Amino acid sequence: MSNHEQLKDHVIEVLKENRIGVLSTMKDDRPYARYMTFYHDGLMLYTPTGRHTHKVEDIEENAHVHILLGYDEKKRQLC
Repeated sequence: MSNHEQLKDHVIEVLKENRIGVLSTMKDDRPYARYMTFYHDGLMLYTPTGRHTHKVEDIEENAHVHILLGYDEKKRQLC
């Protein structure tokens, strides 16, 4: 198995184990973060939301978003 395949398998495993995460968008040069529930099909992420929400408006204005998933306090390491 190649490194690329191993990485993909690891990412999919993280997605399976972590449905709640943080979606961050930008509005007027300011970040906005909110907890969301995520679903996936392979590496494609989906989240349920209404069409007329602020997050949809933010993404329509600036499609660059950040999604944070997979925090495991038990596995974290201090640097």
